[in-house]
Amino acid sequence: MPNFSFTVTESAAQKIKTLNKSYLRIDIEKGGCSGLKYSFDLTDKKEDDDAVIEKEGTSVLVNLAYQEILNGCTLDFETTLSGSRFKIINPNARRSCGCGNSFAV
Repeated sequence: MPNFSFTVTESAAQKIKTLNKSYLRIDIEKGGCSGLKYSFDLTDKKEDDDAVIEKEGTSVLVNLAYQEILNGCTLDFETTLSGSRFKIINPNARRSCGCGNSFAV
């Protein structure tokens, strides 16, 4: 995708720096109440079909297969009373479940 746009917030970049791996990989899997869900994995290996998004000395990998769904999205890291997590803000999602863990495009 020639015009792939994906933003990593400062809070997400700072968290990735603490994880002691080269990359945070973002995948999309079938599942959840809305049909799709995000998957996050730490890895030291970049694949040929990965886009690399760099922010403040960190790198996030997004596979070409998911770039249309993730185009225009933002990766954030949030801490709430119920815990901490990486969160995708996805303007392409038509709907999401109440807990925010799954979505549909």
